[in-house]
Amino acid sequence: MPATAAPAAVKGDRRTCVSTLDRRSRRVTRLEKDEKRLVELARSGNVDAFGEIYECHSPGVYNLVYRMLGNREDAEDVKQEVFIRVHRALGSFKGDARFSTWLYRIAANVCLDHIRRRKPTVSSEVLKEESQWEAPDGGASGDPQRQLDSKLTQEAVQAALQIMPPHYRILMVLRHIEGLSYEEISQVLGCPVTSLNVRLHRAREAFRKAVEPLLPTDEESDSGLQKGPETHLAVY
Repeated sequence: MPATAAPAAVKGDRRTCVSTLDRRSRRVTRLEKDEKRLVELARSGNVDAFGEIYECHSPGVYNLVYRMLGNREDAEDVKQEVFIRVHRALGSFKGDARFSTWLYRIAANVCLDHIRRRKPTVSSEVLKEESQWEAPDGGASGDPQRQLDSKLTQEAVQAALQIMPPHYRILMVLRHIEGLSYEEISQVLGCPVTSLNVRLHRAREAFRKAVEPLLPTDEESDSGLQKGPETHLAVY
């Protein structure tokens, strides 16, 4: 009997897993249908529909813009510029990609244009000092040292991103902070999926070189921070 019990349990687990995936797939499909309906209404001039699109996507766009620019005031201004461009360009949205991917493409282009126009970046030390992060309440299991480590790491990550060339910075933000797939990044940046492995490898190397000198020293940290872009970016 024990020999037959295990397959039954595995089979049950598989059914549960498939059922969960089906529910998630249906939820995503419903969201995409709702989004498509809102886009169609907004294209016809429905102000409320565009307001719903703004409310839904505003936090994600702000996060992307802030990670690219490193300044909250600039991020708010550029976010508004992104949605102005989105509103003007709604008629050109073909539906070939997800609306969020199309929106991120506009946001990425506006960010890169803004970076090209602004003054050269200040030193990494100034960037680190000006990073305004607040340690999460009760975070890191209530351990003050771990909270301090997290805050210092967040400051170092944001400063390192600003040091990196913009074409590498956008890759790190889209992949490791926003969590986009290779296919989505390809659509946002308009580059072949086959080239992303090499480009992301170079971006991670650039990030590693930028962030390591900014991380807490042994005197500042007793918990020992792990190395690696994915680990440091996970604090976001």
